[in-house]
Amino acid sequence: DQNITVTSIGRLVPGKGHKYFIEVAKELLKLNNQYQFLIVGDTFPGYESYEEELKTLVTQNDLHQTIHFLGYRTDIEAILSKSDLAFHSSIAPDSLPTVIFEAIKMRVPVVATELAGAVEILDNGNCGLLLPLNNAKKAADLINNYFKDEKLKMLNIEKAIEYTDQHFSPMQFKKNILDIFKTTMISK
Repeated sequence: DQNITVTSIGRLVPGKGHKYFIEVAKELLKLNNQYQFLIVGDTFPGYESYEEELKTLVTQNDLHQTIHFLGYRTDIEAILSKSDLAFHSSIAPDSLPTVIFEAIKMRVPVVATELAGAVEILDNGNCGLLLPLNNAKKAADLINNYFKDEKLKMLNIEKAIEYTDQHFSPMQFKKNILDIFKTTMISK
């Protein structure tokens, strides 16, 4: 009986969807009680009440044994290396969620809500699992099935590494910037 660790990394602000993360966690535990959840990150000044709200939500739902708030951490790679899934639960568009790149680099399968940046980085679901935004039960079913599908997870990780190297590497970024300069210069 091995714990299945699902990790969320990000600032504790409403747009990052931690409430949704907690709702999905609750549904996942109904499907399999081996799940445990890590919430990594602190909040911005002025959002302390939101952090308290999240912690209260966890306690009220009797999830404090399975959902752990780790606060701000600098050992993200170590945390990811012990994670089975990275769950990016944003409910507000996040143009470039860099945490997804970190998970991919560490070969951790990614599940994310179907929003702008995540959809792009995960190549419309070829590189990870995309989830509905407001259906915790369906999201939990999808995650639970995905977790059990070793072959698909491995395939997604291989594709993700290849895809992000191709489209989001520092080299590619430089090339894109230079191309913009060239086009701008030529059209003058």
